[in-house]
Amino acid sequence: MQRLANFTANLLRDIFPAEIPEAARRSRSVGYDVLNNKVMTGLSEPRINTHLRMVMFLILLDSPVDIFRVLLRRIFPTSAEIRLRYNLPHGSLKILPYYLFNPFLMILRKTRQ
Repeated sequence: MQRLANFTANLLRDIFPAEIPEAARRSRSVGYDVLNNKVMTGLSEPRINTHLRMVMFLILLDSPVDIFRVLLRRIFPTSAEIRLRYNLPHGSLKILPYYLFNPFLMILRKTRQ
């Protein structure tokens, strides 16, 4: 949350001549210029590709290491999650092919729209 607050304070300083504390001014997050550009274009243009914009704001809420850990756990889930997802019995060897091919199943899966 601190990263989001610092980003918002620096954004206010860039848009309006707002007074912000020196500590917030010095602590710019990594990729501030890219996020600032996305926010500025989002204010003036219609909303195109809103999901990408939301992901960029989610990066501000958590550390990049934690986000990478969650994505990695989504691609390579635990064996218990795979058993639950594909209704496999405990101790079944069928879990191995599902575990190996799960990244491909995730990528090639069709979603309802």
